[in-house]
Amino acid sequence: MRASGWKTVVVLLLVVATVWVVLRRRAPEERLAGRYRELCAIAGDNVATPARGVERMGAFFAANGPDMLHDYGALVADIERIGDDARHDESAREAGRTLRAPLNACSDTFARFFEAVDGNDEAKAKVSRGFERLGRTIELLFGDADSHELRALVAHLRSTTTR
Repeated sequence: MRASGWKTVVVLLLVVATVWVVLRRRAPEERLAGRYRELCAIAGDNVATPARGVERMGAFFAANGPDMLHDYGALVADIERIGDDARHDESAREAGRTLRAPLNACSDTFARFFEAVDGNDEAKAKVSRGFERLGRTIELLFGDADSHELRALVAHLRSTTTR
């Protein structure tokens, strides 16, 4: 095969691969629902070992949190781009159903896991430390609820939305 023939084959393969990847990409709510199913599996696998489960959930959020936050933002942006109110609302309702389905399906598993965490001092301490640390991080990043900057920002947002 001549050099130009190889180039054509390579370009064609790249185009086909790109189209395949784009078509296979799931919507943000579907990716988030998949993450919820992963969390359900972690909870179910760790009812008997809640401290380990808390660690695994923490590791899960450390590994997947940025992508999940991106998907939440993309989902809201995708819905807000819809100009027609009826289509907008239906899209939001459908996305909500997609997001809630794995959570509803896993509610008993989550309840058993959280009950196990509540009954285990080590697991409770890990959860408490994790949330205290997260709260401290958010406060250090954005200021506390009583900060002058936060109050000024909220006041400015209120004034621009009531005009």
